[in-house]
Amino acid sequence: MIASGSQFGLLQNFLGAKNPSSPLYGTRNPRTQTFRGRAIDFLQKSFEQVGIRPDPAIVQLAVKRLDGIISWLTFLLAWKV
Repeated sequence: MIASGSQFGLLQNFLGAKNPSSPLYGTRNPRTQTFRGRAIDFLQKSFEQVGIRPDPAIVQLAVKRLDGIISWLTFLLAWKV
């Protein structure tokens, strides 16, 4: 089962992930990787590969809003194409 969102901590408490007697004891919180330093270059090169020349201001805004998280940047590329 994968749980995510703003209520993740509350869900862990409800399921007893930190309670040794719970069947879900020991589950871990996954951490998403960011790469803000390379995100602009990643988007520009990716758009170029599919023949799109986005406005640099839009690329910078996307990186800022999506916080450089690779999965969201990739989703933006899939949505744009």
